[in-house]
Amino acid sequence: MKQHKKFVQNQVQTHFSQKEKKKYPFLKIALATFLQVPDETLAALPVFYGVGRHRLRVENYSVQSYQEEKIVLLCPKMSVTIVGKALQIICLNEDEVMIEGYIEHIEYR
Repeated sequence: MKQHKKFVQNQVQTHFSQKEKKKYPFLKIALATFLQVPDETLAALPVFYGVGRHRLRVENYSVQSYQEEKIVLLCPKMSVTIVGKALQIICLNEDEVMIEGYIEHIEYR
């Protein structure tokens, strides 16, 4: 158990800045490492998975506005705007949103 705690502390020291360490308590980071899930999931940060320029999956979001050329998502600590052509939300549930269409660019604010 001591070796695992030392490993987790080393992971925290290596992968997180001082600012991030203050934002995300050690327990969440340790739990994420122990359960082998991404730190972003437990820290409620947005997670993006893209397939080329035609498909984007986002976790930890809420939809603010939806148009064929622009979709605005509210994520913890930022808003994300997906700009493109013929954009469609093909899957929408409490965990993730799946967007298809031609994605020109993504803006983070």
